[in-house]
Amino acid sequence: MNENHLPTEKRRRVLIVEDSPELRASLAAALRSEGYDVAVASDGAEASAWLAVNDVDVLLTDIVMPKADGFETMRCAAERKCAVVAMSGDPHFGAAKYLDMARFLGASEVLMKPFSMRRLREALDTAIDASRSAANHSARTATT
Repeated sequence: MNENHLPTEKRRRVLIVEDSPELRASLAAALRSEGYDVAVASDGAEASAWLAVNDVDVLLTDIVMPKADGFETMRCAAERKCAVVAMSGDPHFGAAKYLDMARFLGASEVLMKPFSMRRLREALDTAIDASRSAANHSARTATT
């Protein structure tokens, strides 16, 4: 079944946090074409404000950004109990170390830029499935 025809509440909701306007727009367009509900933010501060009043299944966040970095944004996502996929790029600026730290801080998946759309979908879906499974497990144990 094509997810573009699913009711909004059944679709996978993603907040993309990326300071590069071109990459942000490209990721948003690609994910929308795959059936995801997409919101975007240009930095961690904007994302944190958005997360304070909106629900999302998964946060896809860059790490190195102005105003508030991806680690701060991940903290806000953890408070909302949503999954996190962290991404970072330039290996000359220690992207691998940033991604290791993101995983340590709770990112379900990490992506080194550039990455393929197939890898992005896998990472998002794995993070969402793990988050939903954990939520279902918590709900079941709370009722027993």
